[in-house]
Amino acid sequence: REARAHLNEQFTRRSAEKTYLAVVTGEVEAEHGAVELAIGDDPGSRGERTPGGRARPAGPPGVTLSLRGARRSGRSLLELRPRTGRQHQLRVHLASIGHPIVGDKLYLGGDALFLRSLEGDLGAEDRARLGHDRQALHAWRLGVEHPATGRRIVLESALWPDLAELVAGSRR
Repeated sequence: REARAHLNEQFTRRSAEKTYLAVVTGEVEAEHGAVELAIGDDPGSRGERTPGGRARPAGPPGVTLSLRGARRSGRSLLELRPRTGRQHQLRVHLASIGHPIVGDKLYLGGDALFLRSLEGDLGAEDRARLGHDRQALHAWRLGVEHPATGRRIVLESALWPDLAELVAGSRR
């Protein structure tokens, strides 16, 4: 219980360092960058959140982006470090700069495609547009203070094989 409480506190204080990998549409030009947009609900959508939508959250929204690998086949691999933890934050920010996450049925496909996916009614054109069966987003690295020793530790998770293939360009 104490260890869990200590770890939860790190997430609350935002001292836990989260790093994600994402395969996004388009060949991102910049090597590094940041997206600084507040996120709120999109009043015209059944599920989307948008930059600046209603119900703007308090606090400094943002995510740091770094190009992690090669740009190829109209895609880029990005390393993402969110500074806050808003719902859909990474997905919204990437879509807002014109690089939605490959396979994201909501932010790449929009409401109609998303609703078709919920009904299990995706066609070949939908699947081609998405480029992958699921979101190409991976929780890669987590840095936290060890609850017992107080030392900083970094935990890392290898890419799932389907995402590794997507990154390598062998799977479309």
